[in-house]
Amino acid sequence: MLRLNKTVLMEPRIGEVICSVDSLLRLAAGLDGIEHKTDPGPANTSNLYDFSESELAQRGIRIFPMSLREALHHLQGDTGLKQVLGDDFVSYYIQVKTEEWRQYQRTVSEWETDRYLMTF
Repeated sequence: MLRLNKTVLMEPRIGEVICSVDSLLRLAAGLDGIEHKTDPGPANTSNLYDFSESELAQRGIRIFPMSLREALHHLQGDTGLKQVLGDDFVSYYIQVKTEEWRQYQRTVSEWETDRYLMTF
């Protein structure tokens, strides 16, 4: 269970979520924060969708990668995740997900068809 604030809880109900990579990473990040006494900073009570990228940057808020390819690029250099998951797993994961990205890039989406088919 993840407590978002004093009144809102998010509780995954799917059994396999407990063994998922993202759950493992959240747990590892939390334990690392506890071990190193990392200050999470002040709570955010604003709607971040109302801010521009420059306003987010002024607040020290970084934007998550916008694509799988960009995320894999960040993962390649992330020593913390390699320490948690192991170099072999990270290398294999990057290999599998890179192929997934290549396949995705070769697929014409419904949005592209709807938007461009009658344009040209």
